[in-house]
Amino acid sequence: MQQQAKDDKELMDKTVETACKNKKLIIHLLDDFHIVNVLGQPTDKASSAIHMASSLLDIQSTAAVPRPNNVTTIHSTCYVSRNGQEVLCRGGIVKTFIVAEMTDLLTHYHDTYLETLPIEFHRIIPERVQQQLQELRVYSQSYHQELHTIENCVLVDEFEQNLHSVYDYSSALTHEQQCSPANGNYLKEFLVPSPGDWPSWYYVKKLLVNAPEESPLLSLIPEQGPFHVTLNAHETAVVLHRFFFAELHKHLFNSALPEKPKPDRVAVLVAAAFLGWLMLRSKVLNLFKLCKDLEYVCLLYLFEEVLPLLFFHYPVIFRSSNLENYLPIMRRFAVLFTCWRRRHYDKSTLS
Repeated sequence: MQQQAKDDKELMDKTVETACKNKKLIIHLLDDFHIVNVLGQPTDKASSAIHMASSLLDIQSTAAVPRPNNVTTIHSTCYVSRNGQEVLCRGGIVKTFIVAEMTDLLTHYHDTYLETLPIEFHRIIPERVQQQLQELRVYSQSYHQELHTIENCVLVDEFEQNLHSVYDYSSALTHEQQCSPANGNYLKEFLVPSPGDWPSWYYVKKLLVNAPEESPLLSLIPEQGPFHVTLNAHETAVVLHRFFFAELHKHLFNSALPEKPKPDRVAVLVAAAFLGWLMLRSKVLNLFKLCKDLEYVCLLYLFEEVLPLLFFHYPVIFRSSNLENYLPIMRRFAVLFTCWRRRHYDKSTLS
C-alpha cells in the first residue's frame, strides 16, 4: 500500500510538471467531507464524525495564465477603514468598478431574462427535457468534453483536516505543497482559479490579504463555484417564494414543504414550475397583459426572471463554456442575490 501511494505521488508530480512545461491551465479544488461511523451499541453518543479534506487539481487543455511580475496586479486593491484608519487592502471590493458594472447592467435591463433568450428556449417539452437541454448548449471551444469527465483530475491527497477557519485552510494549503512540490512550482509561474463554497472563498481571501508578495499562494484566484451558486439560488428562490412552492410541493409529493427542503426536491419544484409556466405563458400574458396587481407582478417576476435563470444557468449556459452568454446571466445573479440579501452571496465573487 505504501508503494502504491508512493507511485501515485510520483505520477501526480509528473502530471503537474508536464502541465507546467506545456503551459496548461490548472484549476485548484479544495473541499471538506465527513466520515461518520455509527456505533453498534446504543450509547450517549450515537455516532462520531471524522472531518476530512480532499485536494484535487483539474488539468485543462486550454492555455495557462502567466503570473504577472507585479503581484499587485493579480488581485484588486482598495482602501478600507480599519481602527479608524484608511489602509490598503489586497483583494478587496473596488466600489467604483461595482457601480460601473451595475450602472451598465441596469441601463440595458429592459427585458426579463426569458425575453432575452432565443425562441427555442421557450419550446421545452417536459417528456424530453434532458435531451433538449443538451441540444441547447452551443459550445465555444473544442475542449468542452472535458467538463463531462474527471479523467483530467489528479488527487493531491485526502487527509484529516477541519476547514472552518483561516488556520485550517492555511494548514490544508501547506499540506498540499508538501504533498506536491510540483504544484508549488506551478503557482510560481501561473495563476490558478480556485472555485469553491463560501468558506473556501472567504478564508482563502483572508489568507491572500496577509500573504507576503513572494508567496506562491497569491497565484490562487478564489471564487464561488457555479455549482454552489446555482444550488443556493435554487434554495433561496423556493424559501422566499414559499407561498407558491408550498402548494406545488403538496400537489407533487402529497406532503408539506419542509423548512429546509432537500436539493433534489428543490430542483424538481423549480423544473416543474418553469415547465408549467411555458405551457401556460402565452394564455396568461394575453389575458392579463400589463396588469399591475402586486401579486401578479410578483409571480410574473418569479416566472419570467428567476425561474429561467435557475433552470438554464448550470445545465445550459455554464456547460456551454460560452463566456459571452455566461457573463450576462452572472450579472443578473448578482442583482438577484443583492435584492434577496442572500447571506454571503450578496458580497462575494461569483464564479
